[in-house]
Amino acid sequence: MTLFEDAIIFATTAHAGVLRRYTNEPYILHPMRVAMRIAKLTGDDETRAAAVLHDTMEDVDWVTREVIADNFNKRVAELVYWLTEPDHPTGFNRKERKRLTNIFLGNAPVAAKNIKVEDVMDNVPSIVRFDPDFAPVYLREKIDLLPHLEGAEPVRLAELTTLLQMLSSGLKTS
Repeated sequence: MTLFEDAIIFATTAHAGVLRRYTNEPYILHPMRVAMRIAKLTGDDETRAAAVLHDTMEDVDWVTREVIADNFNKRVAELVYWLTEPDHPTGFNRKERKRLTNIFLGNAPVAAKNIKVEDVMDNVPSIVRFDPDFAPVYLREKIDLLPHLEGAEPVRLAELTTLLQMLSSGLKTS
């Protein structure tokens, strides 16, 4: 089996029984969609593996950077690390946490930035559709993230920028 196929099995196991917020679909479908989007950009097995694993450290208690490195390799673990929201000091409000996370992502390798672009592209439709009260906040946060994703695949980053701006302006006027 390839590294990517092993990652699919690992991520499926890690997210077993977890349903996606809003849609109630099996959670694994989200990282699989992100990985399929990444596969259109690169045939790199490590990047595709990181894409399918991108939420495991954040969402699953037993998955750590070391666990990913032991099961895959150091580069896959590093990419997943960059895609995991860092722990912030207690007492920081959401806006400050997001600002610090954006700075963190700004230092990420290009492969991680590409995964993040595809992650946001996959998240936007369900948040806009199913949580109209939170959508303006989410879209603003993602617009604020865009400058920190500089270096990501330019066409996909431009498509994300257009999508976020279009949806954000549409929500303001409706």
